[in-house]
Amino acid sequence: MNTEIQAINNFVDKLEERSAKLKKLSLDDWLTMSKIESLPEQGYYVYIIFAPNATKVDSIISGLNNCKSNCNKCKGEVIKKAFPKINRHRQENKDNCVYVGSSESLKTRIKQHFDDNCTALTYALHIKCYYKEDDLIVKYININDRDLMQDVEDALWDYYKPVLGKRGQK
Repeated sequence: MNTEIQAINNFVDKLEERSAKLKKLSLDDWLTMSKIESLPEQGYYVYIIFAPNATKVDSIISGLNNCKSNCNKCKGEVIKKAFPKINRHRQENKDNCVYVGSSESLKTRIKQHFDDNCTALTYALHIKCYYKEDDLIVKYININDRDLMQDVEDALWDYYKPVLGKRGQK
C-alpha cells in the first residue's frame, strides 16, 4: 500500500477512536468545585468557569478593562501580568461562560486563575485583581487521555464561546 494512503488511513482510524471516546463523555461526569483545596492535582482535566448571571459577566469584563487600562495596577503597585484576552463574541456567549481551559495540574492551575499573587508572567485570569466576589462556578472533568484533552477543550470553547481567553493551545 502506498505510504500516503497508509498515513491517511492511520489518521482516520485515530479520529474514529477519539470520536468514540468523546461520545462516551457525559455531563453527569462533570464535577463542581466546592473549594480549591479539594481539587485533584494530577490528571488530564478540562474545566469551565461560569459566572452566575450575565450582569456578573459584564462586571468581570469591565473590571478587567479597568485593571488593564490602569497600567496593571493591582493592590496599589504597578505589576506586569499576562491578562486574558477579552473576546468580541459577547452576544454568542452561552450560559455565562467566562473561561474554558485544560490542565494536567488542575489544583495549581485553578489557583493561578483565582490568586492575584501568582507569578506575574503566568498566563492566567488573575481574576481577584478585577472581580472580588466569590460566586464563580468551576466545573471540571477528568478526560483520562492527554491527546483528547485539547480536542475536548476546543469543542467546549466553540460551544460556549467564553468571554475570556483564547481557543486552542498557545
